[in-house]
Amino acid sequence: MNWDDFARVAPEFAAAGRRLLTPHGDVSIGFLATVGASLHLAPVCPIFCAPGVYLSVGRSTSKRRDLDRDGRYVLHAFLAANDEEFRIAGRGACVFDEAERERVHRAIRFGAFDRSDPVFSLDIESSMWGYWKNAGRPGTRPVRRLWPER
Repeated sequence: MNWDDFARVAPEFAAAGRRLLTPHGDVSIGFLATVGASLHLAPVCPIFCAPGVYLSVGRSTSKRRDLDRDGRYVLHAFLAANDEEFRIAGRGACVFDEAERERVHRAIRFGAFDRSDPVFSLDIESSMWGYWKNAGRPGTRPVRRLWPER
């Protein structure tokens, strides 16, 4: 499911995700975990471009090799106040359509990138959104919501 579909079926999750993945306005940032010969974790700048969320990754990076080989990913936002957190998980697929790649490139809000680098569309299969209720006070407890609900 792409980001727009996710926002239709889980609007609270998508709103929290967009807010937490774009803490400084237009530029998105998070951590991408992928599976290769070993596990990899790397900072990335997700690109919100209707109807999806994308990554532009360097040709010779572990991220690219892992997404090409296996596709599985977890994208996690930085922690916010009260340790609020958000993640999506699913499979990434390389975008070959030139018109789609051009739309994604036009949506990039961060500095340098190489237009010849691979672009991956992130399909969303699951999500988690959580925070601490009453943080630092009596009765502190974690609130964790999963989508789809299990």
